[in-house]
Amino acid sequence: MHTNGFIHADIKIPNVVLHRFPEVDGQMEAPILKICDFGLVQIMDPQLGNKALMKTMCGTKGYIAPEIGSHNTLVGPEIDMWSFGVMMYELCVAYKPTEMRNYRYGSGPIPFRDRDWKKISPLVIKLINECLEMDPQKRITAEEAL
Repeated sequence: MHTNGFIHADIKIPNVVLHRFPEVDGQMEAPILKICDFGLVQIMDPQLGNKALMKTMCGTKGYIAPEIGSHNTLVGPEIDMWSFGVMMYELCVAYKPTEMRNYRYGSGPIPFRDRDWKKISPLVIKLINECLEMDPQKRITAEEAL
């Protein structure tokens, strides 16, 4: 999606579906996750440095990257990676980081309560941290995440 010049701008659990392939020669194919609902898609402009001008804030509360302003904000694929990080966080512990008590969204690094994360792989935690990097320039790309 990003390599084709599109920013989804609304990555969240309800916008991801599981596609299962039928058995082939008695072997079950690996399932694939697919992203749906491209209603808020932003198209990257090479003249803007492969960014898009988001005229009004869009996305879903709790998944919106902290750098998105209320209007006329240049955004890039890093906003999708932030949302992906929030989604992964929620899949691991059943709540969004924005639901943490005493945490003000966008005020700094996302908190991880030790008791909720002790059974989660350190590699998953590392990936989530790299997606939830406050500085969009330092945030991991989709290609790097793969």
